[in-house]
Amino acid sequence: MAIKPTKNNGRNSRGFTLIEILIVMGLIAFIILMGVRKLQNPNTTLKQAVKQIATMSRELHVRSKLSGVTFRLAFEMNGKKSADRVWVEASTQKITFPSEKELKEKRDRRSDPEKDKSLFSIDKRIGSHGVRELPSNLKIRRIEYAQLENAVSGGMGYVHYLPEGVVEEAAIHIATEDDALKWTIAIHPLTGRVDLVNGDVPLKEFKEQ
Repeated sequence: MAIKPTKNNGRNSRGFTLIEILIVMGLIAFIILMGVRKLQNPNTTLKQAVKQIATMSRELHVRSKLSGVTFRLAFEMNGKKSADRVWVEASTQKITFPSEKELKEKRDRRSDPEKDKSLFSIDKRIGSHGVRELPSNLKIRRIEYAQLENAVSGGMGYVHYLPEGVVEEAAIHIATEDDALKWTIAIHPLTGRVDLVNGDVPLKEFKEQ
């Protein structure tokens, strides 16, 4: 019985040539490079940090009301020395917002910092499960408070969340290290609402809205 030859219907059964393989590898490398550049984009990094802080703020507002615990969002502003850091602290003691005089005393370092620390401890259930370092190219420039004339622009800054549903009214200003990109996080006192605004917007402008 004769065996009939098979037809390849014009298809070439040869493998890929070296040039074809190099072209495919080049395309893959290009796609990966574009993805890495997008992830490293300062604006993308800044937006992610701002959104994460806003999410933590909203969660603290709700959790404080449900649990009856006073929380505060702690910001460590280190300037050029090292990366800025953010974390959550909780206290089971009754806490009230400090008066303008008390805030001024703390700013002048006349109060006892150890006493203030003893009221709060780091809460790892919210946010990044502990202390979160901001990317090295981002800085917390300052935090404005409704009851404080001057903004806090170095050292420690806090935003308090009370079980009564009240939040310390504040505006957190974050920027890239070269100040080319800036975002403002505004926290409203009664509703706990968080506004994210592209740019450096003073707290008084939010109060006037």
